[in-house]
Amino acid sequence: MGKKSRMTMMDSSSDVTCKIPDEILIDILSRLSMKEAARTSVLSHRWQNLWKFHNGCLDFDDLGNSKMLLYKGERDFHVERRRYVEWVNQVLVSHQYPSIQQFRAYFDLGKDHSSMIESWIHFAAAKRVRRLELDLSSLFSSVKELEEIYNLPIQLLGELNLKLLTSLRLNAVDVSEEHVIGFLSQCPLLEELSITGAPSLRKLKVVGGGDFKLKHLEIIKCLELDHLEVSGARSLASFKYEESYLVQTASFPYLTATHVSLDPFLLALNLSLVLLEEFPQFTNLCYLELAFGRELDDEQQRKLFVGIFLRASPRLHKLVLKYDRSKPQRSYLYTTGMSVEFGETQQQLVKGCKYECLKEVEFLGWNGLAADAELFTHLIEAAGSLEKVTVDTRDPFPNKFLEEQIPSMEDARDRARDLEAKLSPATKLVVL
Repeated sequence: MGKKSRMTMMDSSSDVTCKIPDEILIDILSRLSMKEAARTSVLSHRWQNLWKFHNGCLDFDDLGNSKMLLYKGERDFHVERRRYVEWVNQVLVSHQYPSIQQFRAYFDLGKDHSSMIESWIHFAAAKRVRRLELDLSSLFSSVKELEEIYNLPIQLLGELNLKLLTSLRLNAVDVSEEHVIGFLSQCPLLEELSITGAPSLRKLKVVGGGDFKLKHLEIIKCLELDHLEVSGARSLASFKYEESYLVQTASFPYLTATHVSLDPFLLALNLSLVLLEEFPQFTNLCYLELAFGRELDDEQQRKLFVGIFLRASPRLHKLVLKYDRSKPQRSYLYTTGMSVEFGETQQQLVKGCKYECLKEVEFLGWNGLAADAELFTHLIEAAGSLEKVTVDTRDPFPNKFLEEQIPSMEDARDRARDLEAKLSPATKLVVL
């Protein structure tokens, strides 16, 4: 093709794009990631600055690429961290649209970058952000060192306008109960709150008085938390509690979906191993998801652990059990010498229980051990209306860096099929 023909095609293409209003092009760009939108600046002079009006998600997540380079030894961590900070700052300085839907920072940052992180939070608030996520977790460890964790200044909340915020997710950002109450009070539209790895969160008490819209609450790796009460969030639909110590007291009166004791209206529960001195009731819970490691390989302990939740959830329709094989027998969460023990009272409570509303059970990460078979038998005997049991030998928590597989998944499947004879004709067994 000659030079003249190529120029004609380019001119034709330019004519097409020049007829499209800037507003439409900006809307299209805002549906792309920030990196993809920025790449369009080389298309022509007109496109050079359009990406700066991106009003969708400012997602600063380059962790996958950074990890790969660091593991290969092709990049120094401090160089990579500096490159990340410069990238974020460059975009924020260039950005010109008055609002954004989401701001997401995802890199290993800490106290040394406090002023920088706070400038990013101010930027997001000034842009009337709806979804804010700060994931500053360690690049190489599941738990960040205490002295490295970024502390969110409580006075910062008074400086921000977050009236349009609907979702807040914080990882390796230290906050306390005062912070949480502040966010709920100053963010009238907040529906989702997730807090991971906050050592100062020792108790959380959200009680009446506020018209909170909170629907989804997650508390993960908050190892100091020992009191949890959420009675002031009448719209709460789900609660996720994972990888934390034993909560001593919990109350969730209005929870309509998930966890530990939100007065009496739960609907879907997802939490790792947690035992309470006084176990709450989930009178509205219809979906329960329990995740635990090898700390419950004993037949009776596993049956009692699950049975306690089922007894507290009289309307439960579906139960999902997830076995995390990556967790050791005594994980770092139990290094204080605590052990999983069930008293005589708990054993008596579970004995003879019937789960009349339970329709479906899923075993994810099934090994076919004696504890699995014991629990399988207990559930099908106690749930007279059971319609479906799914046994899945695949790991529900796959680790792409640890390609460990069950030695013989087929043997585990065979052990599940051996139990099929115990099922009633009305119950279907699915083995994966």
